[in-house]
Amino acid sequence: RAHLIASHEVQMGQSAVKCVFGDSGDKDKSPKGTQDATVAPASNVAAVGQEPLAEGQYTVEEAIAIQNALRNSFADAAFQQQLRRLEAMHPKRGQRCHADRQAFATEFHALLLQVLHKVLPQRPWCLESGWTGFREMTSRMESVAKDPRVLQIKEDINRFLGLPRNTVLRPLAEEPVVMHMPDGSGSVPSYENVLITDLDGDWAHEFWEEDRSGQLKRTLPCGA
Repeated sequence: RAHLIASHEVQMGQSAVKCVFGDSGDKDKSPKGTQDATVAPASNVAAVGQEPLAEGQYTVEEAIAIQNALRNSFADAAFQQQLRRLEAMHPKRGQRCHADRQAFATEFHALLLQVLHKVLPQRPWCLESGWTGFREMTSRMESVAKDPRVLQIKEDINRFLGLPRNTVLRPLAEEPVVMHMPDGSGSVPSYENVLITDLDGDWAHEFWEEDRSGQLKRTLPCGA
């Protein structure tokens, strides 16, 4: 974590997010200190004695670069402030069956999406934003996922998120229909056809009314 908080609160936070990301299985919850990795120029040639990388797979340097970008965004003071505020809003998130538990998990998920939407589409990665790009990134890192430098940055990310160090980030099992976006980055749907307005001021593509026999019939609002 970027700031020290009560150990009881840490335990509650970790417990609440397990339902989103799954238990790491690691009993050692103490995070390692951050170690800045030195990123060398990317190379498509595997190290001596290693098999060549499969097509589309990141080199270690490329994996370190994109992981560093994510880590820096999660460590940013503004993100950490939002995370602290979210934890304060759901003090009982560690209790099973408490409303705070699911509410915290959903809003924590939305907070992660802010970073994924911002970082993943950037050059040189040019991935899709959100969890779609995150899955592609994870898939392209499979060849180097066990490299100690890559593992260290993953642990750093989990530490900034208040998670056990070996937690695997995953999207919610079922995406909510409506999600709160504290930074106002939510998308606004657009429509191919122009909306029309009826006399009551309601907007729609078409209007239906029930006739005397109880049958619904499509109608055209006056003035449309």
